[in-house]
Amino acid sequence: MSRSRICTGELEGCRPTLEELSNLWNLALKGFDSPDKEVELVHFIKDRERVRQKTLIELIREAGEPALLDNLTLKAHQDSPLREVEIKIGPGRATSVTVEAEDHTWSIGRHSEIMEKLLHTRKWYALGDRTRPEWPKGKKRRGVGELAKDFLLFALQMLISIPALLALLFFFALLIAVPAAIVRNIIDPRHNSVTGFVATAFPLELIFFLVVGISWYTVIKNSRSAVVVRAEPIITPLRLTIIATTTTVIGTVVAIVAAMRK
Repeated sequence: MSRSRICTGELEGCRPTLEELSNLWNLALKGFDSPDKEVELVHFIKDRERVRQKTLIELIREAGEPALLDNLTLKAHQDSPLREVEIKIGPGRATSVTVEAEDHTWSIGRHSEIMEKLLHTRKWYALGDRTRPEWPKGKKRRGVGELAKDFLLFALQMLISIPALLALLFFFALLIAVPAAIVRNIIDPRHNSVTGFVATAFPLELIFFLVVGISWYTVIKNSRSAVVVRAEPIITPLRLTIIATTTTVIGTVVAIVAAMRK
């Protein structure tokens, strides 16, 4: 019996296209030359329902040709020489890669190649870790010079972050103060707190929250690991309805604020 080398690693937010995944899987299968090799692709549709096939095309067809495959496992195994590759994409943010082989060089090299290709399928703004190492590496002792350098960097970060934090707190204070002034004027009309600044700032705040909401939705969506079988249209009936409703609300609020100033 010989020893085998197992390499494991994990990325978050990987979203390869079908073509990229096909190229990646072809790379993973290089070196599986045994006629007795076993290849299995599994897609979990629900907790108690899954699809098993030998190729990606057959798997997608049997799964009903969805736009996304967000719970997918690709696995190949052979006994002589021992080699095994397993790639799990989703559910959630995680994409994991496990490579095992008697040839330690092959195991490490193939694992690095797969991880590198998966890293290129990740959006730069996706949440989560870019990469998690195979195992925690031991921390080496640092000298006085390195400690002093770390301290200076920390002090510089504090000098930069404190003014930025104060500006952020002031900004959030405005987000609260402006709606509060409008509500106060509605409750007590004698208290005319709706100034020109408030009337201008409140619609801008609504637009700001709309932009933040759309951006956050995009970030969350692209932080989930999945195989993009086909691109979904940017404009959908649901999104058009949300935009129309939000625009109507903003227009109504602008009209109310303008009426308060008179």
